[in-house]
Amino acid sequence: MGVSAPDAPATEGWTRDAPVEEWRAYVRAAYASNPGQCPLDVNVDNIYSFNQGSMSFIEQDLRVLPEAMARQALDAMDRVALRDAFDLRRNVVNLKKVLLHSWHTSEPLEKELRRMSTFWRGDMSWVNGFVDVARYREVCVAHTRCKGAAHAVFDGRVMTKAICCVPRHPELPRPAKLSGLPRTMTTHSWLDQALDTLAEMDEETTEGADEGADSPPPSARGVGRRGTGSAAAKNAAGEPSDVRRQLDAFLTDATSSPHGPLRDWPKHILQYVELVLVARGGAKALSVRAETGRYASRLRETSVRFEEALAALRERVRTVEDVLRDECGVVLPSGESPTGRFVSRDDVDDRAVDALRVAMRRDKTLNLLEGCAPATAELSRWVHEICAKPAQRLFVAGDGGTGTNADFVPPGFALGELIGANAKAVTARWGPELRRVIETACGPNGAWPPTEPLTYVTGKVRCKECGGFFGTLWIGAGERCFRCEEGMRARGECPVSARCRASKVRTFCPHAQRCIACERWSCVECGVVCGDGEDVAALVEQIDPHVVFIDFDRTLCTTKSGASPARGSHRLDAELWNVVTGLQDVRVVTRNSHVDDIRAFMARHRGGGGCGLSGSTPSSSFDGIPPVHHVGKGVSKGRVIREVLAEKAAQSAGRLAEESTGVGGGGVRAVFVDDSAAELLDPEVSSVPGLTKVLFSRVLARLKYPAGETSFRRKPTRADMSLASASAPGASLAPSGRRALRGGRAPSRVVPSAFGFGRSNHAQSLTLEQIEAEIRSAPPSTSPASTSRLSLADAVWKVSLDNPLSLRDRAACAIAAEAVQALCETGLDGASLAVTLGIREAMIANGFGDSVRAVAGYVSVGGYARAHAWLEIDGRVLDVAGEGLALCEAARRLGVDYSDAIAMAKAFGPDALRFGGHEPNARRPLLVLNMSVPTGGTSTALARPGLTMRAPPANVPGCQDAEKTRAKFAAVLSEPRTRLSDRVREMPEEVADVFHRVASTRLDLVGDERQRAARLAAGGAQ
Repeated sequence: MGVSAPDAPATEGWTRDAPVEEWRAYVRAAYASNPGQCPLDVNVDNIYSFNQGSMSFIEQDLRVLPEAMARQALDAMDRVALRDAFDLRRNVVNLKKVLLHSWHTSEPLEKELRRMSTFWRGDMSWVNGFVDVARYREVCVAHTRCKGAAHAVFDGRVMTKAICCVPRHPELPRPAKLSGLPRTMTTHSWLDQALDTLAEMDEETTEGADEGADSPPPSARGVGRRGTGSAAAKNAAGEPSDVRRQLDAFLTDATSSPHGPLRDWPKHILQYVELVLVARGGAKALSVRAETGRYASRLRETSVRFEEALAALRERVRTVEDVLRDECGVVLPSGESPTGRFVSRDDVDDRAVDALRVAMRRDKTLNLLEGCAPATAELSRWVHEICAKPAQRLFVAGDGGTGTNADFVPPGFALGELIGANAKAVTARWGPELRRVIETACGPNGAWPPTEPLTYVTGKVRCKECGGFFGTLWIGAGERCFRCEEGMRARGECPVSARCRASKVRTFCPHAQRCIACERWSCVECGVVCGDGEDVAALVEQIDPHVVFIDFDRTLCTTKSGASPARGSHRLDAELWNVVTGLQDVRVVTRNSHVDDIRAFMARHRGGGGCGLSGSTPSSSFDGIPPVHHVGKGVSKGRVIREVLAEKAAQSAGRLAEESTGVGGGGVRAVFVDDSAAELLDPEVSSVPGLTKVLFSRVLARLKYPAGETSFRRKPTRADMSLASASAPGASLAPSGRRALRGGRAPSRVVPSAFGFGRSNHAQSLTLEQIEAEIRSAPPSTSPASTSRLSLADAVWKVSLDNPLSLRDRAACAIAAEAVQALCETGLDGASLAVTLGIREAMIANGFGDSVRAVAGYVSVGGYARAHAWLEIDGRVLDVAGEGLALCEAARRLGVDYSDAIAMAKAFGPDALRFGGHEPNARRPLLVLNMSVPTGGTSTALARPGLTMRAPPANVPGCQDAEKTRAKFAAVLSEPRTRLSDRVREMPEEVADVFHRVASTRLDLVGDERQRAARLAAGGAQ
């Protein structure tokens, strides 16, 4: 048989028996329309030009095989869980981005603490007599702990990046960072320091060594740390990659095992499958999975060692304050004495001086571990979670950037909180004081730059604005000192670029005082958000636009400055191209004049870079490619956008009458994606009502939004996915059982854009004491006015404030509040059995299991009978598994009256209301110990709870199914608790997550009201 044409696939017999050269010629003919993507040609030099990273590319390449053989190849890949490996790789890639966001979030905080500790370092000296040492110590401890946590996150970023950079080709070496684990982690040197410190203290104890000696043992002088960090990576360089090993394991399983799908395949076909795995990233995905597993193991070992070392240091290291007080006679500031007593060097002996020096060194090691150990443990937890649940999309993020990043992270992801723990409070307390001292030093006229040197502020770097000379620590954006930078931002001027300041198009955001163009800052109020291709795809999925406008140069394609895509090697952005091919109406709006070349380039790539067996040759037709609109110099792209939207509105007038058609009138939705902030903020573009504008950045995609707001309202693919700022605190239970407010919360499956985003970020600055005062001042929890003001969870907890209840009953209210919070976040309905079991387990775990009885019965929902489970405590009903709670909570958060059908439809749309179970007229209340907590709006009537043990009449819809399900509920509730773990494993994943969250609730009990008030004032949380 000769070479088959691409549109005439070969038979299995010919494929197996054909000479190798004929087979290869056949394959290359199949790729004639896109020869650069033929897997037969992949090598070390060109491998990065191949589209990769998805099973879809592999499936396209396998079309060159007969259908039966292609299925066998896919079966072989399923045996090694290749799809899961791709999914795991996606999670690792996004975790890498989340860690970068967390690291960047810590940078300004850490820099501010560094400035303060540098500015006041004189406080910790004999010259100043330690009068203000408490201020310096507070700043120093916060800075060191923040640094420890941030560097643990940075370590995770470096290692996950190394995993993601595993080479595609088996001939390339393994990343050195992975070869030397765990010693290639930069924080491992701190573990060595901690162990050296403990060894030093052991020597002092056993040999009676002088505690004042500041000479560390040999290990502390560097012997034990010689092979860490970059040095360890250098020593481990050159190791062969794991890709070859993974390929060999795949081929062995597919060909040598008794049931291997490819056991009788000829060598040249096996070689083709191997090359497909190499070219399309399949081998790399398998290697990434293996490397992630190894990293998870090393990380857990290191985390355990950190915890052990930290516990030992806490027990044995004397604090600096103790040494100052006991050895040096320093009187630290207190309520009775706001300033300390001056102590000179002559007042103490050399032993005290040396003891202080040793204490400071050990205190630094201790506080580095105080920050590093919890962050390492948290990182270890989530790397193991990725390995355990590779197919679950745990993390979603755009490419890195500074500022506040809105990422999808799982509930409970607390790395951001660990970085900011205590540090934010310290900067808020002492930052204004630092600036006040500097202002005072500038004299009565406030001259700037300061004429007299300010210790630790002045230096050798010249400020471009004021001409003063400052230390590098005090120089900010655009080589300007911190004060000039703040002044320029306050005046609405970009401190980074003079070109930006001179531009006719204003790109400076007055709301956040950031430059959208230079700093890639997103602002919802300015109408511009920043993201990469994946973020655009998520946005399109969420708002379902009628039209998407995409720029070509440096956005859809790698061309720039009007160059033709036909010249040179250019690629399309994979995620944006998926948007183009997945929508009916996408328009390319470009200033590139090579329109014909652009159309031909897109036509050639229409097939996704695979072989041409599935139909006509991609280059044979322009069908299916988006129209290209050329916009000349001096003409706004807004003109084209308006014309297209007006045409779309006219076409849709009849079909979308209910949506108030017209440009920007709500009936036509559009997205405009461009890499130029000037194009997006052009007055004619900005004046298009309802147009969502995305500042595209392939490298610096920064999802920055005001706290509690986002514009990328992505539909979560998992119910347990949380949309949170990289620095947002997690959920916790305060001493009273009240949940501390969170920054970003998990979106509901029904209304992913609304739940969890407050109308302002004022609440994030409240203390627990203020939160409780706010809840106490709200109307009674049984009033609709209460749930219009408080969250449903807070309203449930408020029952314990409004009524004299026993400790057990107050605990039940607190646990029930956590259950309501979980239901609101996940949007789960019909999960009464899991919630009931979870609350019961939490009550037992907290020592309140007596008199708690789980009941299986029925409930009437919308005229239908359903099986339902609830708890009874001394005969009083506790039932918080209501329906449609997510939509109720979302409406409250957005300030929309749930009972106002028109306002709800405008805020959420008809689909969300339908799936969210909108019932504006009457709703079942939540029952908290027989007290009804309303869940609707101000005018929503309180329906009957509808709970009953009596079987529904035969004429009631759903009665038969309800009876069967109720019997199953009763059987589960009557089983011994030893069977519970088996039942939980049977639950759907999202339901099991809710159960675990509720069941794991632990309350922090205090002895009396005085202790409780003290804990609230301290803001402590468990």
